[in-house]
Amino acid sequence: MLCLKRESNSKRVILIIKVKNICKQQRSSKLIYLIYFFVILVFAPLVSFDAQAYDKSQIVQEAGIDWSAIEDQKKTPVYNFDPKEIEKQAEFASRVTGVRKDFLMGMLVVETSLGKDTGQCTYQEVMEDAQNSHQTGNLSNRAWQTFQSRKETIKNIADGLGYDYRELKVSCNPSYAGTGGAMGIAQFMPDTWIEYKGRIAEIIGTQNPDPWNIQHGVLAMALKVADVPGVTEHNTWAERRASKMYLSGSTSSQYEWYASEIQYWSRNYLSLLS
Repeated sequence: MLCLKRESNSKRVILIIKVKNICKQQRSSKLIYLIYFFVILVFAPLVSFDAQAYDKSQIVQEAGIDWSAIEDQKKTPVYNFDPKEIEKQAEFASRVTGVRKDFLMGMLVVETSLGKDTGQCTYQEVMEDAQNSHQTGNLSNRAWQTFQSRKETIKNIADGLGYDYRELKVSCNPSYAGTGGAMGIAQFMPDTWIEYKGRIAEIIGTQNPDPWNIQHGVLAMALKVADVPGVTEHNTWAERRASKMYLSGSTSSQYEWYASEIQYWSRNYLSLLS
């Protein structure tokens, strides 16, 4: 008599096969082995296990997967852009948001030299430099905590887009008391990107906007400056306020130089397209 008993608990199903009594007829040992093999062959696929009991390294090791090779296959963003394409996307963002196209072009000249300089440091380098600055007292605890929070955010952004966050090219740490890590053509910090991500997705029609995508990045910049009252009415003073807030989060007069530079290039960016 062949008995099958399945016992279940919350984590696994254990198939217990018990050969209890083969007695009424004499059978050869060969036949017994054939029956045993058949039972295992049929019922083994029904056995499940709790995959959560294994960590990733154990699963990878047992499967014979070269995990480092998988990591190496992650995508690399585009870091340099065609100025003509940037102008095209500025026109699109202007139509969508009402922000003056020339103002956006001036912003893009100052922020990234029309896409030629979207970051010279890897995020790994920025992390190491920020940690060193904090340990030597050159970076405040508050700034360090903000950076730590942003590190987790950029990791999530990178994972969602298939990038290795440590190898992403971002802005370097500045000479003043602050940290780098600004992303893409709009030079958004990770937490700022998350703030505008939903609006970008709704306009573009994509589920996962990319800071290194030229269309997504230029639109992000336009949405941010459009939030400053008067910018969509093309008021010059409103644009100057928006410029200073884009750089520092304030309208302090110490950033007038930045606002003036953007206004200059909003009038003269065409010389860079030829």
